[in-house]
Amino acid sequence: MRGLDGLANSRQRGGRIRGHRCAAIYRASFVVCTAGLLLAGCAAPPQPTGPTEIVARIPDYERFMDESVSFLRRYDFAPTFVDREQGVIVTQPATSAQWFEPWRIDARGGYNLLESSLHTTRRQVTVTVDPIDPRPAILAAAATALPAVAGAADAPRYRVGVKVDKSRYSAPERQVTTASGALAIYSERLPTTEGLVPRGYTVQWIPQGRDPVLEQFILDEMLSAVPEVRRVSEKEAPGPSSAAPTGPPSTHSPPQSRPPAPSPPAPPAPQPMGELKLIETR
Repeated sequence: MRGLDGLANSRQRGGRIRGHRCAAIYRASFVVCTAGLLLAGCAAPPQPTGPTEIVARIPDYERFMDESVSFLRRYDFAPTFVDREQGVIVTQPATSAQWFEPWRIDARGGYNLLESSLHTTRRQVTVTVDPIDPRPAILAAAATALPAVAGAADAPRYRVGVKVDKSRYSAPERQVTTASGALAIYSERLPTTEGLVPRGYTVQWIPQGRDPVLEQFILDEMLSAVPEVRRVSEKEAPGPSSAAPTGPPSTHSPPQSRPPAPSPPAPPAPQPMGELKLIETR
């Protein structure tokens, strides 16, 4: 009996050991897969090779501009310059989101989120709406208060572009010699590594190029905010609204051209006069 009990106990111990080994292998595999996904997600996005823009038919230009401004303001990009006539929107530079701000959309992707969490980064958005076809008279339509009658099929074409400029905060390094000095690391009272007054070095924002991921996201969201906007190709023929207006055929025949007036006859050439003879009369 003791032999059977010992055999059973050894089998149980062997099963527990194998179970622990399998659990350790599973945990190691999970850690490796998670690390691989994080490293792949934190890879730097490719640099843009051209502008982020598309061509779209916009039936109501004013509504599209209003929706674009509202979208930017909703996501903490406060517009500082809006030119509706030229189709330009420029926002104020906004500090990017960090890892504990999941409700913000300005740090797209693992790389941008990690960068903005480790460094103080800000982004500035510039939106351009350039007409390709002749744009309707916006001021005249607003003065007459007529509703827009153009549909998405024959609406004028616009080239909509988004540019996001990214910059990183750079400040002189401070000397932290005590534990309490760490609380004033961003204060000017703490001396820098070069002394109390830095030599020719002040706080500045270093340009870091563009953010193509955020550019494409903003462009897609702005176009989806107005359902009437339709993406088209730049080679697509312009709609009727951009063509020259054609009226009904005229029933009057065009005036006939008059024949040229005859030129006046040339004056006769002077004839030579003969000799004059004086006749003497008595």
